[in-house]
Amino acid sequence: MVPKYWKKMSAVIPPIRSIVIIAALAWGAAFLWAGGSLEESEGAAAGNDADQLIIGWDQDTLTFDPHRAYEMDTTAAIHAVYETLYRFGEDISRPIPHLAESHEVVDDVNYIFKLRRDVVFSNGAAFTAEDVEFSFERLKYLKSNTSFLADQITEVSVIDDYTVSVELTAPDAAFISKITSGGFSIIDKETAEARGAASGPGADTGDTAQEWLDGASVGTGPYTLSRFTPDIEVVLDSNPNYWNGDAAFDQVVFKHMPDTNTQRLMVQRGDIDIALQLTADQAAQMDDSESVQVLPAQTMVFSFLLMNNDPEIGGPFADPLVREAVKYALDYEGYKLIAGPGAVTPVNVVQVGFLGALPPRDTDFRNLDRARELLARAGYPDGFSADVFAINYTFQGLNWVKLAEKVKADLGEIGIELKVVSQELTVGLDEYRGGKWSFAVTGWGPDYPDVNTQLAFLPGRKVGLRANWRAEDNPELAAMGEKAMMETDIAARERLIEEIQREIEKNSPFISIVQHPRQTVSGRDIEGAKWHEVYRIDVGGISREN
Repeated sequence: MVPKYWKKMSAVIPPIRSIVIIAALAWGAAFLWAGGSLEESEGAAAGNDADQLIIGWDQDTLTFDPHRAYEMDTTAAIHAVYETLYRFGEDISRPIPHLAESHEVVDDVNYIFKLRRDVVFSNGAAFTAEDVEFSFERLKYLKSNTSFLADQITEVSVIDDYTVSVELTAPDAAFISKITSGGFSIIDKETAEARGAASGPGADTGDTAQEWLDGASVGTGPYTLSRFTPDIEVVLDSNPNYWNGDAAFDQVVFKHMPDTNTQRLMVQRGDIDIALQLTADQAAQMDDSESVQVLPAQTMVFSFLLMNNDPEIGGPFADPLVREAVKYALDYEGYKLIAGPGAVTPVNVVQVGFLGALPPRDTDFRNLDRARELLARAGYPDGFSADVFAINYTFQGLNWVKLAEKVKADLGEIGIELKVVSQELTVGLDEYRGGKWSFAVTGWGPDYPDVNTQLAFLPGRKVGLRANWRAEDNPELAAMGEKAMMETDIAARERLIEEIQREIEKNSPFISIVQHPRQTVSGRDIEGAKWHEVYRIDVGGISREN
């Protein structure tokens, strides 16, 4: 069965550890990890019927307030409850209208949105331009982790009930992509204000709606928030007033299961329908299972090497010849094997799948003789010793310390002797953001689904400065980035992004190691559970076979 919601949407989309444990003990441990008890497990299994969808995940949810939430996997639940003016189908390079019917751009900075007239909120209230104005200005002035997405908005104004104007400070080629994010969710102004929500200047100190929004919702999506219990579960109920057809399930339950083996055991048993965070090794163990299906997918998350551009911090790694040697010494195929099916190697900081991304790095790129020659030219014929920093954190299935050990082995073959320095998350993030790392393994996930987010790696920009790569170090490249941020002609923008990548390839403090895959596992009776880069998993598009 395909839900009416998805049928309607599709019409507008354009062309490492092993466990040895007895079964009963494993079952009990599974539910202790999930925040429940053995008695609760019977109810969970019994409730896992045709009218309920149960998803196992490692909950990162801090709040369910859509204008404050900015955690990666929380997106899946937020987008099932709240909707945006534009959204993505399977093609994340081209946003499509959703709550908006269309838009036009005046003078490159003024966006005029025509809104749908058949939309209602979950409480039955009509959706109008006032709700859009309120939601956009609440996001901007809350000054939350998500508010930076609205930094370029200078004014939002209602033209009529179904037309709204958004003025920007400067042209932004990524603006329509940005407004697909959960931060731009539309909430019912009247209800939200009655519960303490504030919009416009002063919202950061005057808004008191978060507590209420952590237990209820006022969105237009196919589901409503029934219950959010931190580190336990998120429970969604179907929205009886959904404007775009019937939801496929009466209830959707996201169960907190930080242990991936718990997720594996429970999806195999059929006690959950979907496991979101399995490793490549765990998913591979179930390839031939009769009860589940493994759906590997490529994500837009990638891990990379940072080499500090400041000689006083980076030492040898500030030398372009040493960087080039490192690039030739890495065993890219080895990193893909660690990551699992679906992994690729971007040429540099524009991941495969973004507009203008160059083809993946050639599998035969590694050349140890070339790497040794470059080291000798840099004045290190016998190599050198250094530290490689890595936060002890598993980022979308890959542990950075494990990757650093692989980097150590690879560079050891050309005489660079590395010591892996493992750091705790808070310490490592502070040093990374402060530009203090000399040489490190880390990673990045896009802030929004547009190639402009990757321009943060250019000299003088947010990530570039974390390697002390300043705009004056490569003014031509910095200028190209400025132009790309504002170029609205798609063909011209694509050519510019390709040119930027070729320039980065000549000399950059960043080397892409691997673009991560994602292993989603579901019961064989579940349809539409594949990974979605923006929504993690598009709950509104999932159904159960009859």
